[in-house]
Parts: sequence; structure tokens; C-alpha cells
Amino acid sequence: MAINRETLDRIKNSKREDSNMVLDVDETIVQAVNNLNEANITTIDGNETYNASEIIEDQIHDGATQEAILVETEVDDNEENIAEDVLSNAKSVSSRNVSRTIGKAGAISIVNANTGNRITIARECYSAIGNPSKVQFALTDNNLIVGEKVLENNNDFNVKESSGKAIIYSSALVREITDNFNLDFSNRTSLTFSDVQYSNADDVQIMIVKIK
Repeated sequence: MAINRETLDRIKNSKREDSNMVLDVDETIVQAVNNLNEANITTIDGNETYNASEIIEDQIHDGATQEAILVETEVDDNEENIAEDVLSNAKSVSSRNVSRTIGKAGAISIVNANTGNRITIARECYSAIGNPSKVQFALTDNNLIVGEKVLENNNDFNVKESSGKAIIYSSALVREITDNFNLDFSNRTSLTFSDVQYSNADDVQIMIVKIK
């Protein structure tokens, strides 16, 4: 099938006119291509040969690709415009981040009240030192030490267990601890301390509570 270069160029450069893929080519040429799917188109001068169906398919493919690019670009532009609209109407929150220190559970409480002077050891701490039925105390400038055996002394204090806690009733002991650390009970009846460490002394587990 022979065709002049002008018509061939029209086929190769034709543009898609609408979404139904209608091409700007002669109906006779389109019909010929439809009837001869494998037809070769040769220029009049005989220098070039093309497959007609491939030319049409290339044009359709190029048109669809161009449309896809245009649609994608439009979607990106729309999303960008929406984001800009949202941000233009937004305002910063007025709240500020606040750091909080989460306190430890109380390890030991010293109670100085009319109902009775006593020392209460928290369940976890009492369990950590072995749940002894008797305990001993020792003092430093800053710490209160508690365990079944502390140093070489015979000053044992009986423990009354209540809900897993250890309670030691002793007005003299509370008074001595109060004086040693200059504790102030003027506006309260109890003081609780949470900074505790554990140590093993002569195979006996002891707790060391920082008071000041």
C-alpha cells in the first residue's frame, strides 16, 4: 500500500480529539488499516516502510499517556491547593509541653501522731529485706538503715505485719530518728521517704533510705 509523505506525516502527528480516541486521519486510511491489520505503508518514493496498525497504536498510546500525565498533574495540584487552604485556616495550639517527674512509691513512713508513733515499711521494701519478724535500725547523717541484722547490736524491734506492710510501734525510736534528722512534724503527722537502695551485709539484705 503506497501513501505520500504528507498523509504519512498526518498519521504520525495526529492528535487525540476526545476521550473516545477519535484521531484526525482520513476515514479511508483508518478503514484500510482496520481491514489490513498487518498492512505495511510505503512512501511513494519507496524509501520508507511503516506498519500502519503500529502507527495508529502508537498514536493512541501516546494520547493516553499524555492524558494520564495531565490527570496526575491536576490531582497533585488539587491536593496541594487543599493542603494550603487547610494550613491557611489553621492556628497553633496554645498548650505547651510540660515535663513531669513521676515520684517513686513511698518506701518508709515515719508517723508522729496522738494515735501512736510508728514506722511503716512498704510491702515491696519489706519483702526485699526478707519479711523478718524483727528488724534493727542504724543511722547516718543522711540515711536510715533497716534490716534483720544491722551492725553488731541487739536492739531488735518487733514487726507487726498488716496487708504485707511492716509496722514498728516505738515512740522512742520515732523520737530518736526525728532528732537525728531534724524532722519537722509541726504541720503534719507523718513523713514519707521514697529514695531507697538495697545492700547485702553479712548475707543479710538491708535497705538504705535517704532521709536528707
